[in-house]
Amino acid sequence: MGIAERKERERSQRYEAIIDAAEKVFFTRGFNIATMDDIAKESELGKGTLYLYFESKEDLHIAVAHRALDKLTSMSDIVLEKGGDALDKLTNLAYLFASFGRKYPGYMYSILYFEDIEFDKLSVDKEKLKDILLNKSVIKSVMSIVEQGIKEGHIRDDIPSAVIAHTLWLQVLGIFQLTLFHKSLFSLLDMDKESLLAHHLKLVFNGIRK
Repeated sequence: MGIAERKERERSQRYEAIIDAAEKVFFTRGFNIATMDDIAKESELGKGTLYLYFESKEDLHIAVAHRALDKLTSMSDIVLEKGGDALDKLTNLAYLFASFGRKYPGYMYSILYFEDIEFDKLSVDKEKLKDILLNKSVIKSVMSIVEQGIKEGHIRDDIPSAVIAHTLWLQVLGIFQLTLFHKSLFSLLDMDKESLLAHHLKLVFNGIRK
């Protein structure tokens, strides 16, 4: 291996190690409270070194959310390979998201935080953000399923498929935000998370079904 290749490998390893450290800090301290000093300490690197790889804490937020979306997308692809009509696939995806949130709460928090970022105020590459949102996110799978449903005649065709897909995604995220951030509400109102999701899907499907 040449010097250039070795340096590139070391840079890539350090990049991933910084994200590993950021995950630990974000998931234990919280996205808002965590600082670059905390991440530098966890990664055993100087804060100046962190800024060679990431311009800001928000940049690291996005890197962690990107990982989370990659993992969720990979899991979604496996579920979608089972086949079925569009409504079956959307149902399977919704329950996969619920399972993902229970198994990887830190990653689900990072996705919710990512969706809530005011991108116009960030210094990060907007094209990179667009690529993550549209091409490397599960929303791409949702759009594909909606288009399948329109062709099958199961989903209404008077609303653009992209609008339906993003609406479904945001609504499901809203359910998970409620279940993650307002857990006490369920016990107070004697509500069950699974039945809430089932009834939510029934209401939504009645709205998009042709």
